[in-house]
Amino acid sequence: MKHFLWMVSASLLSVSLSAQPIYKCVHPDGRLIFSDTQCGDQAEILEQEGSLNSIPSFAQPAEATRSEPTTDSKPEALSISERNQLNNRYTQLSREIDAFFLYSERHELQHLQSVLSHNHQAALAATSVAQDAHAINQRFNNQARDLRTRLWQNKKLMARELIKLEAQRDAALYGLASSKQRRP
Repeated sequence: MKHFLWMVSASLLSVSLSAQPIYKCVHPDGRLIFSDTQCGDQAEILEQEGSLNSIPSFAQPAEATRSEPTTDSKPEALSISERNQLNNRYTQLSREIDAFFLYSERHELQHLQSVLSHNHQAALAATSVAQDAHAINQRFNNQARDLRTRLWQNKKLMARELIKLEAQRDAALYGLASSKQRRP
């Protein structure tokens, strides 16, 4: 309901505004002032065509839309030397553009090749580390198997030897020294 009242009052206000005259006055300092109140004795009332809510027409009379016929119906043809100069300039610009793209592509290709080479070296190093770790694990697994078969009757000795063996494996794999090896 409130919205309806606002819309009705706004439409009435717009109708009343469109009916008010607009005055054109000249300020003492020479500025033009347009106002809805009379601003002096010399105020001129501007005639309003339609209301403020009407949409102005932008259509022009048929005479105004016609263009004057020109004497030059087609541009002058270029001379052969001018055409050759334009073709040469076009060819030169085309070569410069191709060279620029070729340079940037070459630079990008070199960068990608260096990244590829670096990644290949890192992969080889990782493969080497993995192969070394696998070999170390295999060796120590074989040693642990031998200890279990030799010392299966003496569980305490087997446990001590397996702990030593695990410490040696950790040192070989990770560069870790056992607490006994660190002591002087």
